[in-house]
Amino acid sequence: MTNPLLKVDGLNVDFGLHGRTHRVLNNVSFSMQQNEILGLVGESGSGKSTTARSIIGLLPPTGTLSGEILFNDEVLTDADARTLRSVRGGQIGFVAQNPFGALNPVLSIEKQFSNVIRAHEKASREEIRTRAAGLLRAVGIVDTARVLAGYAHELSGGMAQRVVLAIALSLDPKLLIADEPTTALDMTVQRQVLDLMRDIILASGRSLLLVTHDLTVVATYCHRVAVMYKGEILEIGDVATIFNEPKHEYTRALLDAAAGKGLVSDQTNAYRQNLPAVEGS
Repeated sequence: MTNPLLKVDGLNVDFGLHGRTHRVLNNVSFSMQQNEILGLVGESGSGKSTTARSIIGLLPPTGTLSGEILFNDEVLTDADARTLRSVRGGQIGFVAQNPFGALNPVLSIEKQFSNVIRAHEKASREEIRTRAAGLLRAVGIVDTARVLAGYAHELSGGMAQRVVLAIALSLDPKLLIADEPTTALDMTVQRQVLDLMRDIILASGRSLLLVTHDLTVVATYCHRVAVMYKGEILEIGDVATIFNEPKHEYTRALLDAAAGKGLVSDQTNAYRQNLPAVEGS
């Protein structure tokens, strides 16, 4: 087995509040290979988003972490701000839950592409416009000139999330972290965005850490799943094994609440069978 693309080992996160320290992540460990989709699942407050944001150095100032985070054999745990900025966006893309919160309301979409790209490399305005238009087409947006010249408030929720995805992919990252990327969208648009994200990620050999509370999404789109509760990973493994033979009572409770026996079905199995093999596994 080759070295994992991402390795999180013994990650602890503490937040200071009113002179006291509260541990919100406790000994979180997992790894990801190239070309893998890993679902990080659990109820609200379980630590999923904190885990995702810890990887790319987006904890609030009151948060401190210990343990080890390795990405592409580079230690991120104690990395300085410059290194984290280089990795964030350049090698690891991030898609937030609320696309309108991720987009700047007073800057054109083209300017937002430009700010991200020019933070990492030199590129002319024409080069940026051409790259941005190609990325927008790749995420299913046809009228690229209008969207690039426009602003976030002119977009529907589904289009805004596609724009955020395109911006996250603009520097060709090896790993994409998506934190509840379809929660604010209706069911039809959710499926479209998730299908699109899966196809783009895997066709290019990237990996995806998909943070979600939706077990059906995990059953349909992920190779493996990690179940979180109260800041800890209770169990991790391939989707069919965890969903059909859960070892932890919390996992069983989640599955029962979601009618879990039907989640791993012929339909979801067919979806996952179309996922390419994980490299290095």
